[in-house]
Amino acid sequence: MSWMPPAVADLSAEVEENLRIAPVIERVGSDVWRMTIENERVKNVIDFKRTSGSRWIWKKSILLVDGEPYPPRDTHEEFYDLFLNTDEALERAAAEEPAEHGHGHGHGHGH
Repeated sequence: MSWMPPAVADLSAEVEENLRIAPVIERVGSDVWRMTIENERVKNVIDFKRTSGSRWIWKKSILLVDGEPYPPRDTHEEFYDLFLNTDEALERAAAEEPAEHGHGHGHGHGH
């Protein structure tokens, strides 16, 4: 693929540097570019859209872990950690969440 929006190219380069994999990048219609970053457990689909000018901005992300929707991470570093160390990241996230999240681990947080 020759040209891609700078926002897409920059994120792609960052992903390759941090995860050592190349994301799949495709143009989806005239005003949307899609980046897919995935391994056997984690899949993140990111759409970029064109603004009224020629700028491209993040539009939405869909994050799946083991095929189930997962809340987006707050930072790129958190996503890379989830991608590279999935079990450990999931355990940390579960330990930080309130007990009523439905995992049934019984960590009484005194709610």
